[in-house]
Amino acid sequence: MPRYGRIDPDKFQLQEVVPRFDVPIHRTTEPARILQATIGSDVPVYMVDNARYFDREGIYMYPMMPIVLSFSACHPRGPQAPGLAA
Repeated sequence: MPRYGRIDPDKFQLQEVVPRFDVPIHRTTEPARILQATIGSDVPVYMVDNARYFDREGIYMYPMMPIVLSFSACHPRGPQAPGLAA
């Protein structure tokens, strides 16, 4: 999953497991690295770290999206994104 700007590397004790590498995108490349956190005592979570694409407050260009998704996950038709017709 992406490491968005809201995910604090210190708070979640993110560790670099794959150092910087280049990802081909169209006719250029973007630097990225892979970070790892752990949920509980043994469930690894891997995150792609790239400032250009992911270092922002929200996801999918909606600053409040994480909050909206967490509250709307109980919606009978599943999570509802802001601005989308039900």
